[in-house]
Amino acid sequence: MVIMDWLATRCPTAAYAMKVDSDMFLNIDNLVIMLQTPGIPRINYLTGLLMWNSPVIRSKDSKWYIPEEIYPYPQYPTYPLGMGYIFSNDLPAKFVEISKSIKPFNIEDAYIGECMKKLGFSLTSPPDSSQFKTYNTKYDRCEFSRIITYILHSSEELINYWTDYKKPGAHC
Repeated sequence: MVIMDWLATRCPTAAYAMKVDSDMFLNIDNLVIMLQTPGIPRINYLTGLLMWNSPVIRSKDSKWYIPEEIYPYPQYPTYPLGMGYIFSNDLPAKFVEISKSIKPFNIEDAYIGECMKKLGFSLTSPPDSSQFKTYNTKYDRCEFSRIITYILHSSEELINYWTDYKKPGAHC
């Protein structure tokens, strides 16, 4: 919510914002192209790799453990994977306000889904969900020219892939 408050107070004229993890390859060119697609909403819009019917982890051995006292429901509402999601910049102020009525829990992406649910807003699948990738098996310059986000294994991978991706010449 600190990030959301910062966006709401410091960036009120921005049309969109993105939350992205540090271990992500982010192709900003493709992100901008996606946001310029006709029909992309400018208000109450949240997209990314969406999770539906995701069970709440109750195992104390998991880093995603949430006790029932914190979150009593068996499933999270639909939420965007925290690796990278895009939202219209009207939402941060709404998230900050609605969060005052939602018990905080440490699964940030699921918490954003809970905020959207409480606000009565639906998440939107991206125009091309194949542009949001989870873990890769090997680098493919052509594939990376088509994606928006990709989870990587290390900062070294990020440097190596980005260096290769930015070399002159056709990607495919």
